[in-house]
Amino acid sequence: MKTYPNSPTPHESNVLTLKILMKLFRLKGTDIARSCNVSKTYVSRLLSGDLRAGDAFWARLNQSLPALLEPTARHVFSLSDNTVKNANELLNRLQNSSSRTSDHPTAAVA
Repeated sequence: MKTYPNSPTPHESNVLTLKILMKLFRLKGTDIARSCNVSKTYVSRLLSGDLRAGDAFWARLNQSLPALLEPTARHVFSLSDNTVKNANELLNRLQNSSSRTSDHPTAAVA
């Protein structure tokens, strides 16, 4: 594996990815701790950089992620019915207007 100067280690990449997932899916350290059978302190130290997790932790986390994220996934992209309806109408208008201009031989390409 080729390494570059100042590139993150695999451990640092894993921790960063975990932080992003926690933020995106509104997960707490207790959620991670419970799913991986470790203490809240372990997760806290891991996230702060005071602890390097072993391969067994990352394997457990990887295995438990689908079940951990499943209840939260619907909240990330939840939209009201009106928003979906308005988005569909806008998409249809854009598709109709682009099909009309593409049929014209002198249509300008944006």
